[in-house]
Amino acid sequence: NNCYGCTDSNAINYDEDASIDDGSCYYQTLLSGSVSGTLTSAGNPYVMTGDVYCNNCTFEEGVDITVSPGAYHIMYTGTFTVNATEENPVIIKSISGSNSSWGGIKNQGDASNNYATSFDDVNINYLELNDAMTGFDIASNGGGSSGTPINSMIISNSKFSNCGLGISFNNAAWNNGVTSNLNINNSVFDSNSIAGMFAHQTPNTNIVNCLFIDNYNGIVTHTYS
Repeated sequence: NNCYGCTDSNAINYDEDASIDDGSCYYQTLLSGSVSGTLTSAGNPYVMTGDVYCNNCTFEEGVDITVSPGAYHIMYTGTFTVNATEENPVIIKSISGSNSSWGGIKNQGDASNNYATSFDDVNINYLELNDAMTGFDIASNGGGSSGTPINSMIISNSKFSNCGLGISFNNAAWNNGVTSNLNINNSVFDSNSIAGMFAHQTPNTNIVNCLFIDNYNGIVTHTYS
């Protein structure tokens, strides 16, 4: 008897019982190294197999990324945008589902200080980020007169779950007396093992209508006196 299905053994939905290919095969997209431009759900499922260096990236609605075992990061320069919807959020999670089992998203730095020396806009809408050491880690190269702040950062309608830290800001908005606007709106921080949010030397951070559930700490702040 003829059996229709995917006959390509390289496909995710390969059917060993199929004798006639019905065009239903689909494939994973491996993600590592340098990436720029727009990621769409057409590449689903994405499997992250190493550090990703993201330059002026946009993640469109429905993008689904699973991270292989390892302390891998998505490290960005320039603009970083998540343009998703409630029905089709961008989802990033580890294969294992274990707490702190991958690095998270962070601004890319140089070899000497690990922090970027310049920032452009960050705009995140409907991101679900799970299982990272720090879900979103953003820092300047020291703050004060030497640090370079973000122009603008907005995180809305997002969820950070099962991470060490959900979000960490470190000197991210302070530069020679000039502060940036860091805005977190309508977002959920759930079951993060250190804190939902950590903020060091980050004045002018606005947290509006956010929910903190079952985190070891909700919000931890630190500033120099």
